[in-house]
Amino acid sequence: MDIFVATLLTEWELEELIPVFKDDILNLSVQVLPLILTPGAIVRNPGAKKIRAGVLDALSAFIDVKPVGTNIPDYLQEVSKDENRTQPFVIIMGDRRHPSQAFAIIERVALPVCDLLEAVDLCFKSFFVLDINYPNQCSTSWEFVQRYIFQFGDGGKEMKSISPSVRSLRTFLSQGTTS
Repeated sequence: MDIFVATLLTEWELEELIPVFKDDILNLSVQVLPLILTPGAIVRNPGAKKIRAGVLDALSAFIDVKPVGTNIPDYLQEVSKDENRTQPFVIIMGDRRHPSQAFAIIERVALPVCDLLEAVDLCFKSFFVLDINYPNQCSTSWEFVQRYIFQFGDGGKEMKSISPSVRSLRTFLSQGTTS
């Protein structure tokens, strides 16, 4: 995905930023997925119509960013009360470029991991092991991780089942790697 970010920076005439992001490119590449891919629909109130999730909903449902020193037990208690918060998900502490801590939140338990990519990996695998659907807010981000990073489908579904935004991004990235 570093080619993708470098391509965007070049298109935006910001090539001078490529070396700045070189060490952080994987962290940032994973985190921008909810900004690039169309968020899914959510239900804010029981019995209400589904509405499209906002970008901020998608961002925090995929990877929640909290300040260093956040009390994890209090945080877990707070998110367990949120009806729209589904698990598993990732939380990082610190800033997006250099998170100081990363956790995979699974069944209201914070599992500390070495870095953001390991947290994403653990969460992704837990969706399959626990047979859980992706959260609607960020389903396209997880679908991209599944289809582009891990490179597997969903048990025999045809190509048409891929969401249009994931298909478009996948095609864009494929074209960028062949030139």
